[in-house]
Amino acid sequence: MDEGVAKATPCRVRPCRLRRTPNSMSGAWFDGYSITRCCLSRIELCADALILRQLTMLSFGFPPVSSPTARVLVLGSLPGRLSLERGEYYANPQNAFWKIVAARIMDLPSGYPGRVAAVVERGVALWDVLAAATRSGSLDADIGADAMPNNFRAFFHIHPHIRLLAFNGATAAKLYERHVIPTLTDGQCAIPCVTLPSTSAAHASLPIATKVARWSVLLGDQSLG
Repeated sequence: MDEGVAKATPCRVRPCRLRRTPNSMSGAWFDGYSITRCCLSRIELCADALILRQLTMLSFGFPPVSSPTARVLVLGSLPGRLSLERGEYYANPQNAFWKIVAARIMDLPSGYPGRVAAVVERGVALWDVLAAATRSGSLDADIGADAMPNNFRAFFHIHPHIRLLAFNGATAAKLYERHVIPTLTDGQCAIPCVTLPSTSAAHASLPIATKVARWSVLLGDQSLG
C-alpha cells in the first residue's frame, strides 16, 4: 500500500571463514554460511546458515483483491505454500473457500480470474491480515512471532464502504486484534466483524454444509445473482 507500510531491512549474510581445529583442512571462504569441519568427518552448519534457513521460510502475502465499492472484506491469516506458488487466494483444492462461494453464486467460473471477478462484482474483497511472516509450513500454527501486518489504515481510507470484516478462522481474528487494531482510528476499529469457520483443510471436521450456512453472511441475498 502507500505510506505507513513497514519496510523490511535487507539482511546481509557475510562470508565466513572455516574455523581451524587440530585436524581441520586449511581455511577457505564460503559464501553465505560458515562450516566447521572437525576430523574431516563432522560438518555443522553455523549461525549464518541458520539465518539463511530462516530467510527461506519467510512468506509474503498478496495485494488485496478488491474494488473501491467493496462492502465486505474477507481476511485470512497468510497465504499457504500452494497459494504462494500459484499466486492465487485459496489455491489449495482441499481448502473449502471456493466451494463455499460456489454454493452461493450460481455458475461460478472455474478459472481463478473469473472467480475473483464474481466476488468483486458482489462487493466482496479478499486480503490477509499479515503482509509477511516466517512460516515453516502452510498451517496457521506455523506462523512465527515476527509477523508484520498489512496497512489496514490506508486500506480503509481507500475503501470507505467496508461495512463488515469476515475472518476466515480464529487465527486471522486473533492476528488482527493483536497487530492491526492498535494501528487504526476509532472509526476503523468500530467496523463490525465476524469470525467464520476456517475453510482450511486443517479444519475439515466441520461439515461443508455447516460452513456454507455460516458463510452465508458473506453474500446474503446476493447469492441468487
